Amino acid sequence: MVEEEQCPDSEDRQFVIRPNCSLSWQGAKRYLALQALACGIAALPLAWIGAWLVLPFAVVALVAVAVSFYLVLLRANRIEVVWLTEDQVAVERGLRGPEERTEFPRNWVQVVLEPAERRLGANHLYLRAYGRQTEIGAFLTNEEREHLADALGRAVRRGQTGRKL
Repeated sequence: MVEEEQCPDSEDRQFVIRPNCSLSWQGAKRYLALQALACGIAALPLAWIGAWLVLPFAVVALVAVAVSFYLVLLRANRIEVVWLTEDQVAVERGLRGPEERTEFPRNWVQVVLEPAERRLGANHLYLRAYGRQTEIGAFLTNEEREHLADALGRAVRRGQTGRKL
């Protein structure tokens, strides 16, 4: 998912890039509570009649599902922000705040969309300048990456020429 914003008082722009995530933290907690209730309803009567070994396996299964949900949702909360100012392009990445920052001079930056190597593979979107590059939007679909490449290319060229295209 890509959101484009422009500062009202200047030509500065930012592109906020996030993975699509249909399940929120609250939804995951509700699902895990429902799963625990279902496991309890199934395991407790069995433990009551003497098959108590079912309980540790039910707990292990619930812990495995909870850890899986945590890891997937943590990864889905990544964010990339591409800042375009008058003289530079910066890419910030992180979970809750910027953890990594890469800067390029705006006049030299190129937006490069490399096609997929295989028929159903993923294309790659790079910002390049001075022999350095950084990939952006790796978690987007091919179509979203193509739209982002077009929008970034137009925004970068608009700043380089000093006029709107």
